[in-house]
Amino acid sequence: PSLETLTGVWYAWLGTPSTFAVLACCAMAAYGAREVWRAVPIARSGVLGIVLTLVAVSSTGPAWSHNPLTLGRYLLPFAPLLLVATAAGAVKIAAHVAAGGSLIRNGAFVVAVIPALALAAASPLVEISHHPNAQTVHLLYHVDFRPDHNPYLPYMEKIPLSPFWASLAAQPRASLRIAAAPFYFESYDWDAPRWERLSGQTVIPGFLTGLYVDKRAGELPQTPEFRFHNAVHLADPVALASHRVDYVVWQKPFVQTGRGRVEMIGTDTAQCESSLRERLGAPAYEDAQLIAFRLPVAAAETVGSVPRAER
Repeated sequence: PSLETLTGVWYAWLGTPSTFAVLACCAMAAYGAREVWRAVPIARSGVLGIVLTLVAVSSTGPAWSHNPLTLGRYLLPFAPLLLVATAAGAVKIAAHVAAGGSLIRNGAFVVAVIPALALAAASPLVEISHHPNAQTVHLLYHVDFRPDHNPYLPYMEKIPLSPFWASLAAQPRASLRIAAAPFYFESYDWDAPRWERLSGQTVIPGFLTGLYVDKRAGELPQTPEFRFHNAVHLADPVALASHRVDYVVWQKPFVQTGRGRVEMIGTDTAQCESSLRERLGAPAYEDAQLIAFRLPVAAAETVGSVPRAER
């Protein structure tokens, strides 16, 4: 962890990209810390444990501990203390305002809710909960709430992007369901958040296990024990129908230069393309970046699906 990490961890704990919200909450937390220290005995031993954990992490440097989100998770017991102290500080200030006379007594409530309002005004939950979004746990949304400090953004912007995704925006929002492959467990190579944002449609992983490969890292086995709502095995036509998949999209191998060097992404699964063509027939769309197969209407309206006219 560096000084930059220690700065960013406050944004992670408070769940905001706003510097104003962080400064306002930290100021109120500092003002209310004395009351929490007195009223909550476990806070005293808790702070000692948090400090010792910080020393241990700084000394040993675990993987990804340079990232504020990771360090914030190591020191997570501090988050409730921070929030309680923030609330205590806000209430304490509000009490002083209320004691100033009846004319300004109503202002006490405004002061008391400043932390909540500041955090809500710039909450990342607005973007994360924007429908459709099947990628809510993608690290793009969590690795750093501050866009200018988020390393995923410039890296993923270098992933080649097909105009196909923007063309889907002409359809009613969330009316289509796309199974995209190959899926990458390393989320910085899984560009689905951008695909969903541009298309306004739902994108889920299309697993290749059982299609061309027997086993692939980051994918689920093709067995009845695993039944994911937001993922589907492309080798299973019944699953494609029950998930109401309208398109199967195959992302072609691409060159990634986001880390300052040339990397080939997708070459390990490139031969799966021929299996998809054989199974799904002629594509509805193809360019240098991807191939899109439109599934038959009948296949998407069976096995517990909702008729297209109702979607």
